[in-house]
Amino acid sequence: MTVLSSRAPASRYVGCQVRLYPNRRQERLLERSLRAQRELWNALLEATIAHQASTGKFLDRSQREQFVKRWKRDAAVALDVPSNALYRVAREMGHAFSKWQRRRRQGKRGGFPRYRSRYARPTGIYQAAKSTHFEERKVRLLKVGWVRWRGGDLPRGRLVSGRVWRDAGGRWMLSLAYDCPLLNAPPAPVERVGVAIGRAPLAVVHDGEHSAHFPAAGEPTARWDRRMERLNGLIASTTLRCPRCAQRMSRREWMALRRQGRRNAPCGDLVANYVPSGRYERLRDRRAALHRRMRLKGRDAAHKASTAIVKGAGSVAVASVASRPHRAGTEFLRQLRYKTDWHGRVLELAPHREGADQERLAVELYHGGEDRPPGA
Repeated sequence: MTVLSSRAPASRYVGCQVRLYPNRRQERLLERSLRAQRELWNALLEATIAHQASTGKFLDRSQREQFVKRWKRDAAVALDVPSNALYRVAREMGHAFSKWQRRRRQGKRGGFPRYRSRYARPTGIYQAAKSTHFEERKVRLLKVGWVRWRGGDLPRGRLVSGRVWRDAGGRWMLSLAYDCPLLNAPPAPVERVGVAIGRAPLAVVHDGEHSAHFPAAGEPTARWDRRMERLNGLIASTTLRCPRCAQRMSRREWMALRRQGRRNAPCGDLVANYVPSGRYERLRDRRAALHRRMRLKGRDAAHKASTAIVKGAGSVAVASVASRPHRAGTEFLRQLRYKTDWHGRVLELAPHREGADQERLAVELYHGGEDRPPGA
């Protein structure tokens, strides 16, 4: 069993999110920044692959930064886009290629790093602390200006960084990280608990006398599956229009041509040039909103369970009933890691028990991994 004792940091990081209300000009600037980051990623990826094919090595940090400098000077979409956000893209690509190379050395397959998916953690525009200033219900963003915001009180501390992003519902958000003084954590009412992570329920906690169940949320239900199937059917029935001859084609036909590897449509124009309809964009936004709602439900359930466990116990012994926990279990364990460190608790990580009963495993973890307490 691995014991992760709480360290004694000099400060703590506090994160918060506020909602932004940009005007039309500011919203166009933010959309241009997101589009520029995506185009920069694709251009930098092509340059990296070409450099590797000719020299056998990938672009290093200085070469990536020089590429960003040249690309920003020549690309029209990079006009009025903050430089630190573009250099952040180069830094993230370096981390992505390092991870990709480690996976290849381990014998794992996979293509080159791709840009963030629409349904994954949304990409954002990095904001340096020195260029972000707050006033009464207004925040000054680099290259954007003063933007109205709402979201409660900000933490009291030093602003470290920020990130502007747009959720699936089209709302603009600002995530902030602050460096704040330490908290005086109250003593835990229970000395030790055992936590068994599963799928249903999410966690079973035993404190020596009683066992508590924390249900999981965010898992697909039959109703959710029906809604997704209906949306996917509606999306497949939308049409695309050729910008040259205005010919319309259903998405099913368009996807069939793409799968066959055909480059030209029946009218002679490239298949990739067909423009989707506005109905497709609206349906795709609805599908993204459903994915986001399900993801947030799982995160909220993991947050409530981990907070209740860490605040109520001085030592937390954790193990999973599967070698590869599902998404909600992985998020729950991640939150346990930083919350035990935050509140000055001790986290004990035990090896997973494939297919074990959660109730029994929680009791074993409470007693230090044994079936029953010594002397029983």
